[in-house]
Amino acid sequence: MAKFALLIGVGQYGTGLKPLSAPPKDVEAIKNVLENPDIGGFDNVQTLIDPSHSEMRTNIELWLRERKSDDLVVLFFSGHGIKDTKRELYFAARNTQLLNQDQLLTTTAVRAKEVHEHIQACKAKQLVLILDCCYSGAFGDTVGKGDDGLIDLSEMETTGRVVLTSSSTIEISLEEKGQELSTYTHYLVQAISNGIADQKEYEGNEDGWISVDELHQYVCREMKKARSRMTPKIISLKDEGHRIKLTKAPAIHPKLRYRKEFTRIAHEDEGEISRGNRFLLNTLKNQLKLLPEDVKPIEDEVLHPYKVRQTKLQEYEQALSGLAQAQYPLNERDWKALKGIQEILGLRNEDIETIKKKIESQFSSKLQAYEQNLRQYEQEFLKAVEIEHPISEDACKSLKNMQQSLGLKDEDVAPIEARIVAQKQVVQSSGEIAKSIEVQDISGNEELISVESEKTDSAASEEVTSVESEKTDSAAVEDAIDVESENTTPAVGENVDTPLLPIPSNNKLLIKAGIASTTVAVIFLGGFLLTRSPNDQNKSVTPITTSIVSQDLETSKKLLNQGKEELQKGDYQEAIKYFTEYIKSNPNNEEAYIQRGDAYYKQQKYQQAISNYDLAIKINSQTASTYYKRGMTRHDLGDMKGAINDFTEAIKIDSNYADAYYERAESRAHLNDKQGAINDYSEAAFRYRQQGKTEDDQEALKQIKELKQPPQPSLPPPGQCLVIAPTMGVAVRVRIQPIGSSNQIGIVHTGKKVRLIGKQDAFVKIEFNGTQGWVYNDQIKPCS
Repeated sequence: MAKFALLIGVGQYGTGLKPLSAPPKDVEAIKNVLENPDIGGFDNVQTLIDPSHSEMRTNIELWLRERKSDDLVVLFFSGHGIKDTKRELYFAARNTQLLNQDQLLTTTAVRAKEVHEHIQACKAKQLVLILDCCYSGAFGDTVGKGDDGLIDLSEMETTGRVVLTSSSTIEISLEEKGQELSTYTHYLVQAISNGIADQKEYEGNEDGWISVDELHQYVCREMKKARSRMTPKIISLKDEGHRIKLTKAPAIHPKLRYRKEFTRIAHEDEGEISRGNRFLLNTLKNQLKLLPEDVKPIEDEVLHPYKVRQTKLQEYEQALSGLAQAQYPLNERDWKALKGIQEILGLRNEDIETIKKKIESQFSSKLQAYEQNLRQYEQEFLKAVEIEHPISEDACKSLKNMQQSLGLKDEDVAPIEARIVAQKQVVQSSGEIAKSIEVQDISGNEELISVESEKTDSAASEEVTSVESEKTDSAAVEDAIDVESENTTPAVGENVDTPLLPIPSNNKLLIKAGIASTTVAVIFLGGFLLTRSPNDQNKSVTPITTSIVSQDLETSKKLLNQGKEELQKGDYQEAIKYFTEYIKSNPNNEEAYIQRGDAYYKQQKYQQAISNYDLAIKINSQTASTYYKRGMTRHDLGDMKGAINDFTEAIKIDSNYADAYYERAESRAHLNDKQGAINDYSEAAFRYRQQGKTEDDQEALKQIKELKQPPQPSLPPPGQCLVIAPTMGVAVRVRIQPIGSSNQIGIVHTGKKVRLIGKQDAFVKIEFNGTQGWVYNDQIKPCS
């Protein structure tokens, strides 16, 4: 059996690709271990540095053709891996070019599928392909996937074929700062050169050989310890390919023994060697008769990933501390920037949690002062609302100046203002001012008290019939609702500072009370009942057990659920009523505003829908679906740029939001940005495919095909015949006005003939079935 290797490294590139320093060094390092007679023992190792795409393609094909059936073959590539618009993997060469918007010029790169075809034609029964490039895991897509989602190379019809990749189908591969080799190749060379991958503690079998699966397991373990963002993959033919014995494992050497122990301790101490373990290592070093210059390179190499990680953590901490010193708490923009830094550095959430807690502890006093300023602003805003509502322009300016002087952020002030305004609106909308309470003393027996109210809001005209309770004494007491303060129920006649009795907004409320005969005034404020005795100027509440006879009080949760039920049934106006009632007592609930926005959208009341989505986003700016819904609404209003912005925000939050890509494509198509639309349809199709949404995938591909068709001929003069032919979908919506209208006439299906009335910007006015309305000019074409 002969052993052959072809090693390809590309570091210099054409237009649009960043040069890489590691690939030529990767090739040299792999060459050294494979040619070493005590390790690799390969008979022939060929290298190819910075070839053109034609040179790479030719060399791979000819080299594989020359191999014999009993040869062991290794094909290695280090460089840029690129996907085209169809998500196919290509290997970049010296002359590979990227066009506008990073689109690959495929004729200047080597297609992975082509390499796969040459591998299939190769006679060698033992073949190892090693790919250290971005998206290298996508090589498996050239082979096919089973129903379980795992790669299956059974199509090769030959045993002993295996592929090692540095990353998954969607990950990029990295060069670490301060490291000559690429991250993946670094650990490959480390595993092969010292034979450590064959050891039991690294899941080896200690048979004196390093098999492909032992190599893969070692690299995965070390990259995980180094907190690498890459996920190496192994693509094998059932039970054979991964068993190929690739290189020899060097005999146990004193240096290797020291490396093994030092590696274990470094992992145990997370890179910071403890004093006790340092004494242990010195003892081992002396026992093995190793010199300081023998162990220093070993320790430096083992500690390198820990030092890299520590450097990254320090960079993140410096960024977070710098932002906190400028402004704390951090605003949404700063947190987004930090998220980007975290991704660039390859840090996981658990890595930075300790740093965040440390900074929070340092700036806790600053946060307390900030919260005090918020409470001060809240008091001033409450006073302004009590004086006049809506607040005057002068009062608004004064409050804005106060907000700026206190250093308060808009996203923190907005929920406070929304809550106070909502509470004020509760009082105004209820409009119930209790006029009198008549109490009759019947020697301690239960009395029926009729509380009559006068409605100031004409819309609240519902009649509530007073219902007397038929329960007597003990039964009435058992079913009564206890009215309590925050801590305990005051004794009869005890003065209190907080209102105790919730009052529903009914026209007439009947309650039963066991109290002494007296006459009191009733004050309704914020949904609570206070009483003031004419003989006592202090506020007092007689703590009574009450039973609501006219109707049961609806809980907040029930209101929200009833709103959802009405929305689902299609009774949108009724749903809005429930959501509005719920919001009165829950002004900071994101879901309620979204649901109410959905109900308005269904009614084609787009401005009201947008207003509700705006409020939801103020409460929580990290919900992708809210931006998506607002984008859809803006699209229907004709605001394509606004829609694109919203869909983009949704994608920033959730990069796999296929529907957001699709709708952004539609908006771009309406603005005649065909290339932008094609790109977004491609992104949508790819994600639909991943999510198993075949029909949506096909629809997106269909739109791409239609957009690539020649443009439609120009429109005829007014009065001529047109036919409905949308670039997307099977029907178009016809509006009363071209932009800004929340009312639509209806829809007209593809193929329907209409008459052209006039034009305005990107819209045309048509007449159909005696009705006139507006559609987009790309949704029609002249009659043939």
